[in-house]
Order: sequence, then C-alpha cells, then structure tokens
Amino acid sequence: EKSPAHGYELMEHLDQFDFDPRCMDPGQIYRALRRMDKDGLVESSWETSEAGPAKRCYHVTAEGEEFLGAWMETLTKRVRIIGNLLTRYEEIIERKGS
Repeated sequence: EKSPAHGYELMEHLDQFDFDPRCMDPGQIYRALRRMDKDGLVESSWETSEAGPAKRCYHVTAEGEEFLGAWMETLTKRVRIIGNLLTRYEEIIERKGS
C-alpha cells in the first residue's frame, strides 16, 4: 500500500502475498524496517495517540519505490528462467516415459 502504516499493520497485510503468519517473526520484520529506514528505502516517524503508546509509522520513499521496481524486474526474470527450466525438465521426462 502507498499509505503509511505501523509495523504491526504491515505484518497483517503479508497474508495477501501468501506468507504464512505462523512463520513471521515480528522481531525480524522490525529489524528489516529499521534497516530499510537506515538505507533510505522507507521513512518513519512516531505517531502518538491518547488511546495507547506511541507507534512508529512507516512509508515508502521514492528511492524505496525504485528499489522495489528493480527487485520486481529481477524476480520476473528469475520466474521466467525457472519456468523455462521446469518446461524443459517436463519435456525430458515425457520423452523418457515414451
């Protein structure tokens, strides 16, 4: 999402991408967010409310969007390579079975 979010909110959205929530380590997520903040991929600020403790709110920077776009291109190429590999393997297996 483009809107700022708290770390816990971000973890809740990971199920949209088929991440198994039982395998998510909140500490690891927060360490990754801090590293991304340090690297300029996200920016964070403290958000306070009367209803509870202050929470750190994150939003993606322009540099973060560029990084994500480049990563998606890389993943797209890898998916294509893996698809070609699987297709070739299936062809070989079919020939062996004939």
